[in-house]
Amino acid sequence: MTALPAQLVIGLGSPHGDDRAGWEVARALAELNLPGCDVRLANSGAAVLDLLTGAERLVICDAVRGMGPGGTVARWNWPLPQAAPWQAAGSHDLGLREALTLAERLGTLPGEVVIWGVEAVSIGPAERLSEIVRAALPGLVARIEAELREHPCHA
Repeated sequence: MTALPAQLVIGLGSPHGDDRAGWEVARALAELNLPGCDVRLANSGAAVLDLLTGAERLVICDAVRGMGPGGTVARWNWPLPQAAPWQAAGSHDLGLREALTLAERLGTLPGEVVIWGVEAVSIGPAERLSEIVRAALPGLVARIEAELREHPCHA
């Protein structure tokens, strides 16, 4: 029987412009092969629900809108305040807040949930990652990596 990962990192996004930021962060974290850490990609809140594995900690990274200039990075703990200053940048079929609320009600949400957001500039179809968001990603990856290493879980 395979042990469940202590930490699950999910990059939430799509292939459209800055909405791919969460995927890019997750891919960079996957390359680090952090022990006890499983990294996945999701394109919707519903897909996040399908990936929950019983890990102790869930870390989600997503492109957001409404929290400041492009490339701004922020971190929140779940549960989010009702007046959180952002919304998902993409057109996910089930929003992240709704998906996490549902997982909580179903008893499948890990005990600790951390959400990292990066302010998107543009999320149009066939657009590339904007330079300002691209420039913010290495620092975001380093911050998440440091936190994962500093507070390892023990599955």
